[in-house]
Amino acid sequence: MTGKRRPPVSTKKKPANPHRTTKRIGLRDRLGRMTYRAACRLMGTDGVNRLRLASRLHVPSDEIRILGDTLRAKILENELTDGHAMVSIVEMANKPDGLHLHCEVCKTVCEHVAACLNFILEEKLFLGLSQEPDPHEPIENLTPDELVMRAIADRRKRAESEKMTLSSLDRTVPWTEYTVTSAESGKTYRIALRGSQPGESYCSCPDFRTNQLGTCKHILHALTKIEKRFSKARLSQAYVRQNFSLRVDYSEPLGLRFNLPEELSEGAAKILKKSANKTITDVDQAVKTLRALERQGESIHVCPDAEEFIEKRLLQRRLQTKTDEIRKDPTGHPLRKTLLNVELLPYQMDGVAFAVGTGRAILADDMGLGKTIQGIGVAHYWTPASLLRAKQWIRSSQA
Repeated sequence: MTGKRRPPVSTKKKPANPHRTTKRIGLRDRLGRMTYRAACRLMGTDGVNRLRLASRLHVPSDEIRILGDTLRAKILENELTDGHAMVSIVEMANKPDGLHLHCEVCKTVCEHVAACLNFILEEKLFLGLSQEPDPHEPIENLTPDELVMRAIADRRKRAESEKMTLSSLDRTVPWTEYTVTSAESGKTYRIALRGSQPGESYCSCPDFRTNQLGTCKHILHALTKIEKRFSKARLSQAYVRQNFSLRVDYSEPLGLRFNLPEELSEGAAKILKKSANKTITDVDQAVKTLRALERQGESIHVCPDAEEFIEKRLLQRRLQTKTDEIRKDPTGHPLRKTLLNVELLPYQMDGVAFAVGTGRAILADDMGLGKTIQGIGVAHYWTPASLLRAKQWIRSSQA
């Protein structure tokens, strides 16, 4: 066969482009991506023990600074002459993980450096280092802050990939009421968008109520869309609240919180006192404050989840009162013979009252002692008729 020969391929490497530069990662990004496993590696062969022992040392939050490519922190220790050691972490590409660790007292990697790394791992949100953790990093190696960031990152991915329809109550402003409908499930939820940070907005979906993140995929989807509709200057204008509202604060501890208007009257300020901008775990206190504000002529919107929260807590307290009466004398209580078509044994009646009174419980009796009949008794106690009577009592007591 005849044909054209291919020209010889040169094996010489092309000269490096002198104008090409390597993108610098930056200290904040390096620290933001740092995991517990990486911190152990930086501390050497005994990194796990060093980090654990360093937990006795205190790092004041106002004594740690990040300036350019350097982090400096003051580590308190009474045994030292000055009562503290200064630790610095400098970005250096030729060092492990691109970080150079130094203690001015020990001149080496020591417990003071380990204390600084502990603080960084635990307080990434405080330091503004909230980068999304590596999705391949095992969960057991993540700090609480990193677990929160990963959970939010997972919801952000779903917000971007899932198809949703967003409708605005007022298309002229970003911070308003929205409805979002999932194309996959067909379900519609209500969103009250009040800001871009977790905890500022509200969604009626079940995930928002239980995840304790202060956000969900629906809120994140709405934020992504309004970023395209409005300018940065418009989004930077904070939401101005005109009236009071009462909502559920799903963070720990779970409770109720009053959202305050921009202008607070003198009478309202006196009523709120220490309740302003705080979570109220006592339902009675929240209802008392609500009634006092209404008597002052204040307009208050009670969010549906707050109304449901109050009703459930009051109902549970009513049931607790009734079941406490049963547990005082389970043997002689008439429900022992009338609750079901069979007569319950005293300890079975006590088990039913215990489960109903606590709201949720685990019955751990031995086999053959009647856990099934107690479960049936609990379900029968929670009949619609009995709950309706309890709710009517609650409403009459609030009037």
